[in-house]
Amino acid sequence: MNRMAIRHYMAGKYGQAMRCLNMAIEYNPHSGAAMLNLAQLYLEVARDQSDRRDERLTMVKRFIKLSLRAQLSEMAKIRQHELFSYLKLPLDEIPKGSLGVLLR
Repeated sequence: MNRMAIRHYMAGKYGQAMRCLNMAIEYNPHSGAAMLNLAQLYLEVARDQSDRRDERLTMVKRFIKLSLRAQLSEMAKIRQHELFSYLKLPLDEIPKGSLGVLLR
């Protein structure tokens, strides 16, 4: 499901990507890559759309926190650190566009 989510993300279908990532986490609750990908999507959408922004930022924090319990690759650890640092910035200072390639 994570790979399908990446395809949807690349096509700009963020809602479908989020659904696939949620399913990936349901299937494998220890998938750090899916958790960090979902956190990234919520952060990008919160940055770009004002509706439900607080709710989306809460979800970013939730999935980053959950990823702390997962076994992460070195690349995933770097992404986790990047997402933590983005949360410290005002939303208008977070880079526009994709915040990075989604983890496989």
